[in-house]
Amino acid sequence: MEKEFLRKGVCDCKIVIPKDADIVEKTAAEELSDYIEKSLSVRLPIVCEGSDEGKCIYVGDTVYARKKGVLGTSVENWIIKMVDGNLVLTGGVEKYKRGVIYSVYHFLEDIVGIRFWSQYEEDVLSLDSLSLDESLYMESTPEFVYRKPYLSSMCGPSAFHYLAKTRTNAISPLDEDIPDSVYDETVRKYGGARWAGRPHHVHTMGKYFPADEYFDEHPEWWAWNDVQGKHLRTGSYCFANEEFFRALVDKLLAYIKEDVELAEKTGVELPCFYSLSIDDVNEAFFCQCPECAKTIKEAGYTGYALKFVNKVAREVAKVYPWAKVEILAYANFIEVPKNGTLPEKNVIVQLADLFSDMGRGINSPTNKNYLRLLKDWSKVCKKAGSELYIYDYLSNNRTNYPLPIFYRLKDTITTYRDMGVKGIFVEAQPSFSDCWELNKYVLTHLLENPDIDVDALIDDMINRYFGAASVHVKEYFALLRDAMERNCMNVLCCGEDSRFNYIDVKVARLGSELLDKAWAAVDKDSAFAYRVSWLRKQLDAVIAFKFFELKGAAEAAGEEFAFDVKKVKESVIAALRRHAKTPQGSRTPASIENEIEYFEALPEVAPTFDIPEELRGENPNDIYQVSLLNMPKYASNRIKVVYGYSEVEDADSPLSKVLKLSYDTAKGVHVTYMMAPTSKEAETKRPIVFKINQDNENIATREYYKEDLIQNGYHLYKIGSVSGIDKAYNTRFNLLGGCGSINIGGIAVTFPMKSCDVYVSMKCTGEVYGGNPGDENAIYFDRLIFVRK
Repeated sequence: MEKEFLRKGVCDCKIVIPKDADIVEKTAAEELSDYIEKSLSVRLPIVCEGSDEGKCIYVGDTVYARKKGVLGTSVENWIIKMVDGNLVLTGGVEKYKRGVIYSVYHFLEDIVGIRFWSQYEEDVLSLDSLSLDESLYMESTPEFVYRKPYLSSMCGPSAFHYLAKTRTNAISPLDEDIPDSVYDETVRKYGGARWAGRPHHVHTMGKYFPADEYFDEHPEWWAWNDVQGKHLRTGSYCFANEEFFRALVDKLLAYIKEDVELAEKTGVELPCFYSLSIDDVNEAFFCQCPECAKTIKEAGYTGYALKFVNKVAREVAKVYPWAKVEILAYANFIEVPKNGTLPEKNVIVQLADLFSDMGRGINSPTNKNYLRLLKDWSKVCKKAGSELYIYDYLSNNRTNYPLPIFYRLKDTITTYRDMGVKGIFVEAQPSFSDCWELNKYVLTHLLENPDIDVDALIDDMINRYFGAASVHVKEYFALLRDAMERNCMNVLCCGEDSRFNYIDVKVARLGSELLDKAWAAVDKDSAFAYRVSWLRKQLDAVIAFKFFELKGAAEAAGEEFAFDVKKVKESVIAALRRHAKTPQGSRTPASIENEIEYFEALPEVAPTFDIPEELRGENPNDIYQVSLLNMPKYASNRIKVVYGYSEVEDADSPLSKVLKLSYDTAKGVHVTYMMAPTSKEAETKRPIVFKINQDNENIATREYYKEDLIQNGYHLYKIGSVSGIDKAYNTRFNLLGGCGSINIGGIAVTFPMKSCDVYVSMKCTGEVYGGNPGDENAIYFDRLIFVRK
């Protein structure tokens, strides 16, 4: 039976903490007092036990809670319980009492009704009174021991306050290079963090021994390459080299020793793992010495890496039995070892699939390969008695467009739990992305409790976050969800989806109408109006990206397309400038300016392509051409350095600008290796390779050797023929060297086709490509051409 416990403006209750309360218990009591004051306009005093006559809220490991048998059972176990008319909020064990702070935030969220949307926004209801049931009892422990949704706007100790509110327990990766940030007082007072030890949480092998510092003195530590007859400073390492192994163990043990000393000094938890993950190096740059080559042949690339990590882990266990060593199952190491090699018990395997479809749940047909990998690794880890973690991707690295990921999270995260996953890191959307608050809100709740009623959670947030506009926003999200299912296309974290995605004419038209209604329903000076305008920005961005494709598709279908490209661009840019003035936007000024520059440069006149002479016998209506420039746009800084990418004007091309990949300026040796073809007669043959993949299967490969490349201007090179585009979820053309990809299935959204021939138009210069020795060694791409069949 419910009974009034607190009344607005009436101070008839105390918040009681232990006499020897620690920093977490004190913080929990202060947070509780602050938010009760915001909601009920009364400041409850905080007192130590001994002054607890009358009605009380007991926070932490109080004598009262112990006498009543209300005790935490683990670091993150939290309890809310009514006992004899008093409220007990407690949890945690011994010196680690994260459960105490969780109990307070659960009380504020689940019972007082406060919503923590982000570190910038919250929704505190003004209550006249608060009634509690005399039988109130809530208790739980978060499902996953390591919960880390990485957001670029939530880095450092200052952001940990919000992480505690969402019961996510790991500090951001950008701060792991400096251990002191983990031991910061802000982190400690909100319950402390789980974290990865130095040198970083992922891609760490190159951080232990950077080539710039160690290669000249120890070249034998690095991979031997048979073709070049030397050790490669930009390759992997020689795992058979005993001196390198010993040096790595010594450095790792030194890191652990320092962390143990810091933990003893500050009382903060030790790191939950130390990463020994290997960078995504092209397989030609793994060590080819006889011993390494033999291991790779027997165990595969994953087994080769795991055997080395196991060897290190065994040494670590001799000194620090509690310490865990992490290996990343990623890229060349994503498959389980082919010879049955198992991880040591103190090795954590973290599965990271770059090619999972983040637009759908893991049990969707689009994710069948990812589900297979998860099942395979789950079996391996269970057999070995080791832990399995996940490195998930919920952010597209190319651009920001409508992406309501929150619908797919329940399926994926419950499956992780069912497969025995213990920890999850999520590379999530930045704060200038679409739906980022809703995606993050649902994600953090599911990481704590995969069994939560996610439909009710989503409904509650949309209602409260969008106010009177919520009914139209729900229809808009349903429209997007339907379009994603209707238009076969995967949404990858690193794929080119900025122009050719699941948004079609129907979504552009009806989505705009729904967001117009949402805008009309809200007070223009309210937070609701800004939130609706930010939804509109993402849809307008796609309309601007795809304006002439959408317009052409509408005209072909006899439909109206009543948009003005200039006005759409202006709307997007205005929204970005407004966003830059918000706390979210002010954290990412460079990204916002990058987007503004891109939209300002978008053409306002439909591009015109000539039909190459080789295709003039084809029906012009069956030819679709697209510039390759858009493909790497939103990762341009990285691509300029690693791939020697640039946008250039070229008089030989009918287009205003083309994409250039320069062999001479590319910094990534594994990239230049893939960009440098040999002759067909060479002893060790190496072509440049273009591929087309469909649903994780390679369906077309075209290899070109030096004598296949035509000099003097642009020429068409046929990559292959594709069929079943309308039935597949992911049909992609992959540019050489891993520079990027074009989603052919996405093109079919506005240019319907079931099958086609694929051509690339390119120009090659310089001696590397069979041209003049004095010219720059480079490949110029002006367009990709599809001929519908």
